[in-house]
Amino acid sequence: MVSGYFGSCRHNAAAAPALESCCGNASFSPSPLLKCAASRKRAPRNYGRARCVGSRTGTRRKSEDLDAIAEYKELSARHSQLRGVLSPLRTFPPELLSEIFGHTQASTKSLVEEYAEHRVFSLNSIPWALTRVSSRWREVASRTRALWSPLVLIFGRGEKPHPLPLLEIHLQRAQYLSISFQSCYDHSKQEQIEAFRLLAQYSERWSSLFMFMTSDLLPIFNALRGQLPTLHKLRIEWEGPEDSTEATGTITCLETAPVLTHLRLGGPGYPGLTPTQVCPANLTRYSVDAIWSLHAQVLPLAPNIKWAYIQIVGEPDDSELWTESTANSPILIPQLSHLYVSDPQILYQLTAPSLNHIAFRSGDEEQDGKYVDVLTEHIKRSGASLQSIRVAGEPSVGGIHWLLTKFPSITDFRLVFDTDNFDWDNVHLIMEMLETEHLQIRRLFFYFQGSEFDYRPPQQLAVDTFLTMVCARSDDLKTPLEKVELVLEEQHFEGRKIRRGLHKLKEENGLQSVFINGGYSYEKARERCLFVCENSNV
Repeated sequence: MVSGYFGSCRHNAAAAPALESCCGNASFSPSPLLKCAASRKRAPRNYGRARCVGSRTGTRRKSEDLDAIAEYKELSARHSQLRGVLSPLRTFPPELLSEIFGHTQASTKSLVEEYAEHRVFSLNSIPWALTRVSSRWREVASRTRALWSPLVLIFGRGEKPHPLPLLEIHLQRAQYLSISFQSCYDHSKQEQIEAFRLLAQYSERWSSLFMFMTSDLLPIFNALRGQLPTLHKLRIEWEGPEDSTEATGTITCLETAPVLTHLRLGGPGYPGLTPTQVCPANLTRYSVDAIWSLHAQVLPLAPNIKWAYIQIVGEPDDSELWTESTANSPILIPQLSHLYVSDPQILYQLTAPSLNHIAFRSGDEEQDGKYVDVLTEHIKRSGASLQSIRVAGEPSVGGIHWLLTKFPSITDFRLVFDTDNFDWDNVHLIMEMLETEHLQIRRLFFYFQGSEFDYRPPQQLAVDTFLTMVCARSDDLKTPLEKVELVLEEQHFEGRKIRRGLHKLKEENGLQSVFINGGYSYEKARERCLFVCENSNV
């Protein structure tokens, strides 16, 4: 080897002369390979960095493992907690579980809310959803007959009501049925007929019925004569073309409905031209749009009526009509306490000694004056004591002033502006008058239809005027306002300001308030105010 050779030369100096003599001037020259090897420098290996990267990867994996273990422990603890919650449910007796299921039913809803929720049938709705949790829940829910009492069927374009097999199962499980049947006269007629025929097979279970009646469904309904033993609430609105004024026939099956107490016949499209036979003896709520001759036929036979909504339709304004009927012998309704009349002349035909709440429709100041005169005569004749006056339509400033002057003892005053083009300036003048008058009113109610609401100040409720009036009435030392209700059909863009103002009055004076700013609840509020019906659709 080269290294060994040079080492031996250094250690054997004596051999040097002989070598020089033999080789002459020879000298050592390293091989190119040696030069290349000598000049080449190897890069130092970064063993520390590799160890660091590997350490971080391992740390990350261990951290992920620890996170997974922690998550598993958390889920295990949560699972144990849920099992602890569910264990009592598993041991609940069926009766208690059934009672709990009963609280899943929604409260009474408006027609708009019903449509939004039930226009498309779903197994995720109550009570069907309760049958999909477990076999035990399915068994208990199926046997809880009260769960299956409410039934909503909606027909029309885009709607998907109950499939008939599931509808039949629903009907079989119910003991009593509270039905809302919203038909459509120009769509899926055969589907509606089949569904209503199926409902008719269970008519002995009907407790209440609200329906849009069509000419196709009326024969099926009339065929139920003598088959409505438990029906106590009925509301029928006619469904047909808007320009149709023809009577679709007579309802004849109600004469044999022995427990019918709540009756509502009318609504948009109701013809009101033919007599409807009913069994009036048990009626306590009477709300009918009809010719006066029908009212005059039913009311004398219904002494137990407490709430009445009397709407005259289909007759001209003929004063002879009243003199030919009961003008000389008013109809006595001893228990009538709440009354709506569409014409002031109706008050001449009735004697109601228990009347406390009166509602009527105003058109102008002259008509308001007629109501004041007729109402004064009625109270004098019957001995009634008014507590509440409710005016719908377009109440005038002069008419309202006349009413409050003539009946200063009323404690409940309600105004319903439900026409398309009422005057907002007139509204604000009425509020200013209520602010300054010395009254005994303890409850105020305002309802405004929404067709004219927009963001232009002249076309909306003046919030400051309203709040100033309410504040003045609640600050009255003699008869402070106790409750105010404001119902807006369309949402007001200053709703927050109204809520803040009412909340401040509650803190300062204890004023109770109800504020409905659009949404779906306005419909029920209006109908309650005018005695069309009670809280439910029926």
